[in-house]
Amino acid sequence: HRDYVSSLRWANSHTLVSGSYDGTVRTLDVNTGVWDLLPGVQEDDNNWSAGDVSADGAVLYLATSDGGLSVVDSRSNRSSSSYGNRLGTPACLWMNAAAWASKLTSLEVRGVQLGGCLPPCIPQLTRLTCLRLQGCSLQPRAAAALLRQVGPSCQALQVLGLAGNELWQLPEKGWEGLTGLKELDLSHNSLAVLPGSLSSLSALTGLRINHNQLSRLPQELTALSSVVLFDASHNWLSGLRAAGSASLAGLAAAWPCLRSLALANTSDKHGSLELPLELAGCSGLQELKLGRNHDLHWPSLQVLAHCTALQVLDLTGMRQAAAAPPGSGQLLAQLPRRVAVLWD
Repeated sequence: HRDYVSSLRWANSHTLVSGSYDGTVRTLDVNTGVWDLLPGVQEDDNNWSAGDVSADGAVLYLATSDGGLSVVDSRSNRSSSSYGNRLGTPACLWMNAAAWASKLTSLEVRGVQLGGCLPPCIPQLTRLTCLRLQGCSLQPRAAAALLRQVGPSCQALQVLGLAGNELWQLPEKGWEGLTGLKELDLSHNSLAVLPGSLSSLSALTGLRINHNQLSRLPQELTALSSVVLFDASHNWLSGLRAAGSASLAGLAAAWPCLRSLALANTSDKHGSLELPLELAGCSGLQELKLGRNHDLHWPSLQVLAHCTALQVLDLTGMRQAAAAPPGSGQLLAQLPRRVAVLWD
């Protein structure tokens, strides 16, 4: 080789395969001491940075530093099959996943610009329990395609993370196929509405919709009676009182298993954030986040005296915003000592 050797693998007991930044792949017969160029590999300034060999020594996998991948069958003199770096996507996501699909249970892709495309390997991952595509610039059409794929194929899926993408709307259809889904993360998108069909996620226990542009929630969410965690922080949810929207009172009444509720920075010029009396029915509520609400209806916090499991009341940012009125300290002092009140 004329440059750095990036990989060394045994193809069999007497043949060593080496890949190099010089773009060549060579084989060494240790019995004869003869080096040969591997046929079917185009140099083309590929700068091989990693390589591996199949168990039978017949197939080579060669990767480049920019995400390209070539598959070479050493039994053939034909050129290798290449999987290019599509939109910066790791080439392994575009391969046929049959060889490892039966083993993979969790797939997390971060910061890869997928846009409107999806890796075709996803429907092959039939044992997948956790799928996170975060910060991938996913667009609505990709989300719709994803639901069409994972519903029939990934019956074991329990966690779906689509945070930090470019979703301004969600598909109405496809959710009914995710019968075992327990956690759904839609945070840090640009969603203005949620589809009522989310109510078909009957096993859902955790729903994160924080950091969106939501002003109301569908009434159908009250059907999700198993919800334990709900984070709607950093939305414009004074509209929860509007006709056609699920009210905070209705959600509290429908979610008796609720343990963690986050409503930080949800009040706006259209109305204050007021805790409903129905919150007293959430006997398991342990954590409540209300920080950075410039218009919080402080007297409504008296309902927390009935939340006997409450451990944390997060009011971070309230003093900075000068949102705490006179007498609020006395009101908070009436809470049981077990409750940790977090200020700035």
